[in-house]
Amino acid sequence: MSMKKFSEAASLMAQELLSLAASRAKGVSRFLPRIFPTFYKLGVRVPFAKTPPRIFISVGRLVMRNRFYRPFTTLAMERHRFNQYNFVAKRFNPLIRRRRVALFHKDALDGIKKVFQKNARYNDDLNSTDLPDQIDAYEFGQFLGQGCNAAVYAARLVNPEDSLTLGPGFNEVSQVIASEPPNNRSEFRRQAYPYAVKLMFNFEHDRVSIGDNHLWRSMGTELAMYPKAAQMLRGRISDFKPLPKKHPNVVRVHTAFIDSLKVMPDAMERYPDALHTARWYESIASEPKTMYIVMRRYRQTLKDYVWTHQRNYWVGRVMLAQLLEACAFLQDHFVAQRDMKSDNILLQYDDDEEIPHLVVADFGCALACGSWEVKFEHQDDNNLGGNLKTRAPEVATATAGPGKTVNFKMADTWAAGGLAYEIFTRVNPFYEQISTVDYLETELPQLPKKLHHVAKDVVRDLLRRDPNQRVTPHVAANAINLSLFRFGSDVQKLLADCGLNKLAMLQNLAKTNGSSVIDKLGVTANRALDNVMALLTAETITATLAPQLVSRAEKQLRATFLSRVTREDLWTSLHYFFKETALVDADSLASLAPSNSPFFGSDGSSLEKNSKPLPNILPNNKYLPDSNGIVHRVRSK
Repeated sequence: MSMKKFSEAASLMAQELLSLAASRAKGVSRFLPRIFPTFYKLGVRVPFAKTPPRIFISVGRLVMRNRFYRPFTTLAMERHRFNQYNFVAKRFNPLIRRRRVALFHKDALDGIKKVFQKNARYNDDLNSTDLPDQIDAYEFGQFLGQGCNAAVYAARLVNPEDSLTLGPGFNEVSQVIASEPPNNRSEFRRQAYPYAVKLMFNFEHDRVSIGDNHLWRSMGTELAMYPKAAQMLRGRISDFKPLPKKHPNVVRVHTAFIDSLKVMPDAMERYPDALHTARWYESIASEPKTMYIVMRRYRQTLKDYVWTHQRNYWVGRVMLAQLLEACAFLQDHFVAQRDMKSDNILLQYDDDEEIPHLVVADFGCALACGSWEVKFEHQDDNNLGGNLKTRAPEVATATAGPGKTVNFKMADTWAAGGLAYEIFTRVNPFYEQISTVDYLETELPQLPKKLHHVAKDVVRDLLRRDPNQRVTPHVAANAINLSLFRFGSDVQKLLADCGLNKLAMLQNLAKTNGSSVIDKLGVTANRALDNVMALLTAETITATLAPQLVSRAEKQLRATFLSRVTREDLWTSLHYFFKETALVDADSLASLAPSNSPFFGSDGSSLEKNSKPLPNILPNNKYLPDSNGIVHRVRSK
């Protein structure tokens, strides 16, 4: 529409208004001769032509409907036009292409993982606190503990303004602890020293000429859990590969540095041999030094917690899941802690009713060289690490010899099974009752009857003597995590309603047929799993609306689980929930989509159109689950 036509339309509307005013308003006619004297001198009254009333409305509609004048249209009309108009005829298809959102995505789990990995609201590890690297910047409090190589003291900053202080986040667990449980939470926070400083023992104060590099080389392995250690120890320690990033269930290290030795008031009484004043030194450095590790301070060890709190099996499962998440993270990065005992498991909570946040600490014996194999050529080699009573069977029974090695890949996973007994029964059977060298799996003590059956089965599989038959920490953590979600009263019933009970049995065939079996199960199975995971994600996100129902530690656990879960491990973990006794053969594939499933049509068909039926990939075979729920393939007659 050109501007000329637009002006003509405006002129017509003006004439219409003027004629209406002249004909209907008698008072206006008095003023017209004065306004148009020349016109009225003719003595003849020439009225304006009357335009039909509908012309004004028609012209307005014409202007408003024209698509080139978008300011005259409403947002709803423009949206409707965009959805209905055929742009193909106008050759706009290369420029305007509407992306259809699929109901199901192949990478649904990847999308869920990104939400919890890259959002600081669910991943507190994205937040950081910069602390000073000088010992004079810290004020020391009470003595917390002592080992063979270090002493630990509570500490706080002399000038808190020098540090970046972070406010409470969505999943942030309080960093403060007190010597004794307070009467209320406010008193607890007010009296706390938020940091724990580990003062390493230097027994070589006379080696003055070597300098700081000697301390870094001799003590640097303590920093296996510190992501910045790789850069700090570059060129100082060979074949040392610490954890590349932080994890919620691994002790948080803020900084590490070498500085002058600070002699504490109780040092002479507690560790006199670690001081530069020890009697055997003939000459010492003018300024004795040692290494300090500044960590987040936690409230209590697992050993103390189980004896000072009433047993709660729900809380126990949350703590076990956190421990398994830590084991899975360490295994992913080729790090073995090698000293998994209750003294090295730290807990943080503000009051006695709160579910504790659990972390694995003390990496002084850790294996962090990028490999699971350790040479064991001589029986007196002291490189197997850890406590003799908590060594995995494959480590405890290892024999030395030329070219012999010990594999530590599943050692921490086995030790987690022993700690599970301590969580649920307060007693680790491998401390006194049985030996890791020659115990039988049938000799393991019975777990409490009230404990969830999934937790019982997971603990049994964690303590398998053969590391090849032992459940991986990823699968074990998945099973415990799934049992903790609150879908009504029974998460197992929800999974069964979605058809996952039969699908989980078929997944076990991947152990003998390879990962291609999972792909051949078809998109129907994976869609059902994706929708279940979407429900779990939604429940986790909306858990912020009910903080009294889901604790901070449990929210962090859910976020950790959803940030690392994989499809294959999920399928494997489902067999802990379904232990059918009936035979399942290849013909059962036709009934994998139940009619009452919320993810399939009423006729059992998939929601997506044009989907191909599942192929018969299991000809002439039947499948019988054993007492542990593991499906074995049997050739049909």
